[in-house]
Order: sequence, then structure tokens, then C-alpha cells
Amino acid sequence: MTNEIRVTFFSQILMLSIFITSCNGQTKTEQENVTEIKASLTEPARPQGEIIIDTSRQTKLDFSKISGNFDKVYSNVHNGFQDKAGNIWFSTTGAGAIRFDGKFFNHITTIDKSNNNSVTPLLEDKEGNIWFGTADGIYRYDGKTFTNIPTSKIDKSNVQTVTLNSSTKQKATSISVISAMQDRKGNVWFGTETSGVYRYDGQNFINILSQKDITNNGGLRLNSITNILEDKKGNIWFASWNNEGLCCYDGKSLINYTPKNGLGDDMIYSILEDAVGNILIGTRNHGVWRFDEKSFTNISGLTDLKDETIYSIKQDSNKNIWFATQSKGVWKYDGKTFSNFTTKNGLHNNSVFCIVPEKNGNIWFGSRGMGLSLYDGKIFTDLTKN
Repeated sequence: MTNEIRVTFFSQILMLSIFITSCNGQTKTEQENVTEIKASLTEPARPQGEIIIDTSRQTKLDFSKISGNFDKVYSNVHNGFQDKAGNIWFSTTGAGAIRFDGKFFNHITTIDKSNNNSVTPLLEDKEGNIWFGTADGIYRYDGKTFTNIPTSKIDKSNVQTVTLNSSTKQKATSISVISAMQDRKGNVWFGTETSGVYRYDGQNFINILSQKDITNNGGLRLNSITNILEDKKGNIWFASWNNEGLCCYDGKSLINYTPKNGLGDDMIYSILEDAVGNILIGTRNHGVWRFDEKSFTNISGLTDLKDETIYSIKQDSNKNIWFATQSKGVWKYDGKTFSNFTTKNGLHNNSVFCIVPEKNGNIWFGSRGMGLSLYDGKIFTDLTKN
């Protein structure tokens, strides 16, 4: 028998989506299409839409046999987390998803209609289900079965033509999900590239801008939302990569913060609430800022972080804050001083996209060039084969 478990999916409307969303673990409804897991004794041609869980156990990541249109130089390990069982999950741009069980790696790959094999970001819901977003749709994995969550009933009336980091205006023909977060009530919030922000209650997708009771005096469109956060007070924060800065929704009103309010940039990629309730903000070209509900402070102004793009912000088990940057490696902040780690210290690549702190104190870093590095507090270990 081959070492692959084959799972066939029916393509859904998210033809352009390469990202992950999530749900609250509801039981299946008539809207959902539950797939079957079938073991294969032969090696037939792989149809479009097929997902494979590779059961081979690798001590280092080996992308040499992975199908998909990815570049070994510019593709990246994009996002990750540690699940409740202790497994570490990573998503990539071009080589599917990866699971590490503490000793070995397994690949989860797909052949979608564009053959891009991209999954990002990943999310675990409160029930322990793992959520994947692919170019062929959104899927929930309970450890045994993949369930497809169709998005055909999403209201697309808010799809807009926008400019995203270029002079070319784009209009999405389907919903492209690029961020996700499950709130304390179990609802799932997810941000899209050109279609605003939706809340999913397990049955329906609700575009929050379509709610009649919302106050949106700034006329925000909430496009290209790269990160979503619920703070300790229940406010929902959105990081906008489309010039709307840092946005906040308190359940009634939607406001945003830009350089007009003292924030150093209007393009935000990453956000995190620290232990005392401050919001840490990773910007496009102006490093890291802190918001204390009254004013903004540039906490990276005296370092080489001051003009960097910050792709990820995470807090480790010792309360240190870590920052992943576009070109200057990773940085640790203990509340007073910054420490910088680069390829000179053993990091795989200085362009880092994701940070995954483990409960035991180890920290993983996913980088450009399909790189994955592990830091044990003293040394970096490169876990990418070749």
C-alpha cells in the first residue's frame, strides 16, 4: 500500500483563495459537503482538487517531491501554531501544509485548479478542529475527516475594485480569505482581500459592513485585512494592508487609526495584545508601534527595526515579544531592550514570515525560501533539507 491517504474535494467558489479561515466546530449542515477518506493501492493520475496526507515521517522538511507551483527562493513558510495536542502546524505558499508531531514532519498537499498548493493561514478552533483555506475552498479537519464549508452563500455585494500595493486596480471574482480569528463566543471572523470582513456563526457568513446598526463614519471598506485580534475587553481589531491603518470594532462603531492619529503608517500587517492590554502594531515601513488606548509610541525608533516591515508578532512563554521582519531576521524584546538574530546566528533566512512559540519554550521561525528554523533559547537549528 502506498504511504499516502487520498482525499478528494469538490471545488467551491474560493478559486482565488490561498488562505485559511476557521469555524466553531458546529455539526455538519446541509450546506456542508463531507468528503470520504480512501486508501489507494495504485498510483493513478491525480485529479484537480485532490488533497493528500503524506504519512511518511521526515526528520527534516523535504520539498523535493511536493507538487505545486512554488519557487524555492521566494516561496515561504507563512504561518503556524501549536495545537492543543502539542503538534506544530505550518502553512506554505506553494507546498501545502506541514504537521510536526514532536519528532517527525508530515505533508498535506493539494492539486487545485491553479496548481498553486498554497495554504495560509492556519487556525485551530475551540473544539480542536484544524482549518485550511485553499484555492479550492475552506475545509475543517477533525483528525479523521475533512469537511468542506461552502462559501456560495456569502454576500458578495461588497466586492470592490481596489488598488493593492500596485498601480493596477483589481476586482476579485470570488472571496479571497487572508486572515481568520475565532472569538470568545465561538464566532469566526475572517478578512478578505477585496470583500471586507465576515463573521461566521457556524451557519451563515455575515459581512459586518452590511449590518444596519453599525456606525462607520470614516467610510471604511476593510479590504486586505491581514490580521484580526480580539482584545481582553472584547473589541475586534483589524490590520489593514490597504491604507486604512489600524481599525477597531467595539460591537457598535468602527473606527481607524492612521498617521493622522499619531500612528506611523497606514499599512499594517501584524498586531498583538501584550500582557497589560497594549496593542502592538507591526507596520509596512515604520517598524513597531504601541497603542495604550490614548496615544501611539514608536518602540523601535532607536533600532534598525524602525524602517522594517513586521510580518508577525508573538509572545513567548517567558513574556518576551518576538518580531519577524522582511529583511533583518527576528528580534526579541524583553520590555526594555531589543536583541537581533539573523542568518549569522543560524536562522535559515533573514526574511521571516511566521513565529510559533511552543509551550516548552522553543520557538519556530518560518521564512522565505521554504525555510524552517528552531530556537531552543541558545542555538538555532535549520530543519529544512537542502
